[in-house]
Amino acid sequence: MRRLSAKTGVSRSRVQRVLRQQLRLYPYKLQLTQRLQRGDRAKRLQFCRWILNMWGSSSFRQALLFTDEAHFYLNGQVHKQNCRVWGEENPHALVEQDQQSPHITVWCGLSSRGIVGPYFFQHRGRTVTVTGARYRGMLDDFLVPALRRRHIPQSRVWFQQDGATPHTTRGVLARLQCLFPGKVLSKGGTVPWPPRSPDLSPLDFFLWGQLKASVFAQPVCTLRQLRSRVTNALRNLPPATLQKTIENVAIRARRCLRQRGGHMETLLS
Repeated sequence: MRRLSAKTGVSRSRVQRVLRQQLRLYPYKLQLTQRLQRGDRAKRLQFCRWILNMWGSSSFRQALLFTDEAHFYLNGQVHKQNCRVWGEENPHALVEQDQQSPHITVWCGLSSRGIVGPYFFQHRGRTVTVTGARYRGMLDDFLVPALRRRHIPQSRVWFQQDGATPHTTRGVLARLQCLFPGKVLSKGGTVPWPPRSPDLSPLDFFLWGQLKASVFAQPVCTLRQLRSRVTNALRNLPPATLQKTIENVAIRARRCLRQRGGHMETLLS
């Protein structure tokens, strides 16, 4: 849209109206997801039935804390999140990127009460690989104090995470059960989180895409500036948006049941 606007001298908003209203074209998001394996659909169906059964309780909805981490590359490498292809059919576009671009690794939690974080996995200003020990350190040194500052009782929190290896070491799972007894949504947790299910996590189907679009709206020159952009973007997310994002979890669970456990598009209703 920017290139077309510059080439024709027509405002970007008018270009967008023409594309949508007259040409009936829509921006499609590139979606990367893992192929579901044998047994995955049954696990997804089981989880969706469980969470919908719990959804009637407002205290449960308010206690849900979805968590994850993501990489933010200095060159704005965001393949599936901020790339739009306008058209009636998939153009099968290919975009090449540098593999060794400097990056930061960001962790945060999302709930209807707000964002917990961000936490940056770094040592002396340099990004480090997430390991079980570092992840457990984040839980003790960052998450627990953050919940206390927000006056959120740990005993009420339902903590969710995906099945990434650093999340599911014995030490990490044991620590999570101590922090959130009987309320861990995870591989090896109280309630199993279904594998290969980013379409059920609000961080994957909404937050990371929204965050990266905001952060990289303008070029970023340094990792320090990148960390600052991420922090400010998270602080500026409207509370109403976060509440609607959590509500969308139930919508997706119902849709997953209708699709017999199959994957869904990552667009937010």
